This record gives sequence, structure tokens and C-alpha cells, in this order.
Amino acid sequence: VSDMRGASGTARSDEEPAARKEPSGDPPGPFRLAARQGEPFWTNDTVTVVMAPPDRTGGRVAVVEQLLVAGRARPPRIDPDGDEVVYVLDGILDVQIGGAAYTAERGTVLFVPRGQPVSLRVLSATARTLNVIAPAGERTLRCLVTG
Repeated sequence: VSDMRGASGTARSDEEPAARKEPSGDPPGPFRLAARQGEPFWTNDTVTVVMAPPDRTGGRVAVVEQLLVAGRARPPRIDPDGDEVVYVLDGILDVQIGGAAYTAERGTVLFVPRGQPVSLRVLSATARTLNVIAPAGERTLRCLVTG
């Protein structure tokens, strides 16, 4: 089992759950998260895996992977705190950002400025995205996970 550094800088086992707290603004320590070690959340028909949570990055950034299924239509959500970059790993999405409409397929990068409404619909059987949000806090994560 590899070793990872917690927010306090002390070593912790991969099996130990990460403490959930609001970002402190303290400089984050380095950490490594191996494949399939993120924290998964299941909501409706979406699996969200938190790969770099805000409590591990000092609130500077969050990285999440999402798996969405066909027909999934996410109503508009607004993140007032963080800008978001969405990289489509697989699948095809119909995305609305503010007043603009996009079709996003594998390899597409989308930028969602903070405060802009974003909604999406999955056009393929499934879609996977990698989302990077900065800055990020627990409120940002809740917005993404429950969206």
C-alpha cells in the first residue's frame, strides 16, 4: 500500500478516509492518488469520483471525474465560486453555458466561467468527463456532485 500525505502533512494509509473540512488556505502538501482511489459519489444516474478534493489542495483546485449515462439531462447549475474546465474523455454531450450551446465529444475542452449557468444532456450511451475547478471549496463540490 502506497503512502499519501494528508492535509496536515502526516502520512496516512490509502484505506484511511480523508477528513472533510473547509479549505484553510494553508499551502497544500504534495500527494499522489492512484487509479481508482478517488472518493465516489452516486447521484441519480451519475457517478462522480473526487480525485483531488479541495481539502487536499488548500482550496486552490478540485479535480473530479464524472460518468454519465444516456439521456442524463442535468438542469442548469451555477457555481458562484469557481471557474471550471471540462475535458470530455469519452462520449457526446449537448452543453449549454450561459447563452451558448455546444456539442462536446471526446477530446473537447469547455470553459465555464464562475457565475454562468451550465446544463448538459448525454447524447451517447455514456459519457465521461474530467472537471477541474479553481478555486474550489466544499460548496463547489456539492454543486457539481448534486447537479
